[in-house]
Amino acid sequence: MSIAKHRELLVLSTLHAHPMHGYALVEVLEKGLGQAVGLKRSAVYAILKRLEERGWIHAQSEREGKLPPRSVFETTAQGEAALPELTRACFAHQAGTQTPLAALLPHLDNLPPEAQQAFLQRLLSERRDKLASLADFDGHTGPAGLAFKLIEGHLAVEIRILEQALAEARPPKAQHSG
Repeated sequence: MSIAKHRELLVLSTLHAHPMHGYALVEVLEKGLGQAVGLKRSAVYAILKRLEERGWIHAQSEREGKLPPRSVFETTAQGEAALPELTRACFAHQAGTQTPLAALLPHLDNLPPEAQQAFLQRLLSERRDKLASLADFDGHTGPAGLAFKLIEGHLAVEIRILEQALAEARPPKAQHSG
């Protein structure tokens, strides 16, 4: 099962629970559970299009005040019927977590020391920002709450590893003048 199906499941189940317009959906997923599957803005819109083509969701144009109309997406009866099967398929083919950081760290020595430091600092900053963004989702209970705790735990471990990697990284060679 590809990560694409897991992303579709996340989008479909989110819309099933909370019909919303695309921009709000992107904001919720990028800052929340979408982090678990690397869900980005462009992917969300592509998934919305696929789900709409399958008849699993439909968009209704709504207008708030003087703002331009926007499409609010919600699941259809067909989408509600597809949700349990898509969920079963994703669980049946769950092959473990993808850990790109673990796949990259062994190759860090291929970079010059300056690039290593910059790379590690950027990744550390990104992980800290993601962890902070999860505070917006405090209060979830049940399976959703557990999913958020899992993401928080993964991020906390990655932050510790990146801090250790920065501490152990080769310092840049001093430039000699003259």
